[in-house]
Amino acid sequence: MSPGKRRTSPTIAAMGLVVMLQLLAMLTTAVAVNPTGQACDVCECKGPVVICTGRNLTELPRGIPNGTKALELGDNFLREIPYDGLLEFRSLVKINIANNLIKTPFKLPGSVRVIFLDVNRISEIQPGGFAG
Repeated sequence: MSPGKRRTSPTIAAMGLVVMLQLLAMLTTAVAVNPTGQACDVCECKGPVVICTGRNLTELPRGIPNGTKALELGDNFLREIPYDGLLEFRSLVKINIANNLIKTPFKLPGSVRVIFLDVNRISEIQPGGFAG
């Protein structure tokens, strides 16, 4: 060993690695848990567009602004949208819920003209299944 260099014992190095892995696990868990804050804190709000794409959401975020015209919820872990949870958004024209885990239809306001719902678990849609 050259002068001035300290050697770290394997035990200390292993403990450091364990601590780092535990921190990483905590951070991963924190990201995967649904952030239940206001939509514009959790998502990106750009005027009438709310972008929640790929935010690891497990439920619809609270506090979506009433004037929202486009709601991007794709690439999350949403299992459901509350049956009448979007009816209050009368300005909503477009909603993207593609690549989630949704099984059942939900009501949409009559203003919605475009919906992306591919790669979900919806197996059957009855006539009027998304009608609000």
